[in-house]
Amino acid sequence: MGTAVCSTTTEPIGAANHFDVNAGVGLQIYLTTHIFIRPEFDFHYVPGLTNQFGSDAVPEAMVWLGYSFGDR
Repeated sequence: MGTAVCSTTTEPIGAANHFDVNAGVGLQIYLTTHIFIRPEFDFHYVPGLTNQFGSDAVPEAMVWLGYSFGDR
């Protein structure tokens, strides 16, 4: 086990214990019979993450472009 040293604090590496709560929503929209786009939004809540990153909330968004084989 090592130590991380900053100018004001010393904290052991690996001492963090985070439990992630995740919620997400996405919608698959077909442009043709097989080609689709899927906008998606995820939200992660991680208690105790403020010490390392300044916020417990981690929002995430992405857009997928895909191709579907066979029938929908």
